[in-house]
Amino acid sequence: MREVRVLSTVDEAARTDLSGCAVAVIDVLRATTSMAYMFSSGAKAICPVGEVEAAREQRLNMPGALLCGERNGVPPEGFDMGNSPAEFKEADLSGKEMILTTTNGTQAVACAMKARLLVAVACVNAAAVARYICENTEIEPVYLLCAGTQGRFSIEDFYCAGLVASHIRELCKANLDDFSWAAAKLTQLPVSSVVNAGTCKHLAFLLESGFKTDIELALSTEHDGSNIAVPLYDRDSGCFVPVN
Repeated sequence: MREVRVLSTVDEAARTDLSGCAVAVIDVLRATTSMAYMFSSGAKAICPVGEVEAAREQRLNMPGALLCGERNGVPPEGFDMGNSPAEFKEADLSGKEMILTTTNGTQAVACAMKARLLVAVACVNAAAVARYICENTEIEPVYLLCAGTQGRFSIEDFYCAGLVASHIRELCKANLDDFSWAAAKLTQLPVSSVVNAGTCKHLAFLLESGFKTDIELALSTEHDGSNIAVPLYDRDSGCFVPVN
């Protein structure tokens, strides 16, 4: 039987052997939410890159790709787009390849490269990702890797981990470790009472920076697109691709 385990920070993930495991990377505010909306707007691939200069170099190998991401919440100089779910939701990205680098989310992805199965998850696609994990894993541990904020624990990622853990337990009777059980129990409370400007420093920063719509999209547990994509990492291309 599967066991679901939560990794609360990237540092914890770096100390964990993830080879042969299934890993779902979580960065609710905002990278994995952005990825969900990129795919709902038609993108065909998202290439995660750790550093800004590496992202610029990657575009040389991917002519026509859009350079996206942020540092300190805003797009680096010369980038085509930021890391805004609201921006991606309104864009026509049909057939586009995306290169994404962010302060926290893509760093978490880099820690999980040894996983047998690697997906990205946010509140908006938690149910779809849980279903995909249940259909494509057997007995290997399932790790829910919270990106956090600059190495620190973030409540919004932990809440999302609880959503995924709850769905997996319901769908395929998995065992939850103590931390994932605590996260699942937390989701019995409304998200607004758990994740808000008083409890989440990063949310407060984004709110002050004018990203209110991004926050609203990120904390929704229902995606308003016609298809809810699961971002699956493809080792051959080095990019996430959408699967249903």
